[in-house]
Amino acid sequence: MADQDLRDIIERHGPGLLRRSDVTGLAQGNAREHGGADAPCLVLFVTEDADTHGLPDQLEGIPVYVVRKPVPRQQ
Repeated sequence: MADQDLRDIIERHGPGLLRRSDVTGLAQGNAREHGGADAPCLVLFVTEDADTHGLPDQLEGIPVYVVRKPVPRQQ
């Protein structure tokens, strides 16, 4: 799958996913970095306390890995 294909998927699905307050980003990656095979994947960044029920495990046949990122604390 070409990088442009992944960018197109991100453009189609990103806005809807980013409407959730606990989703902070969507990026392309390699599944090997997340314990999978050496293949393209999408990475969904969520807040540390995000409820991940209902988040996709794939988009258009491409696996989606959820990565929890700590939220910077406001002082």
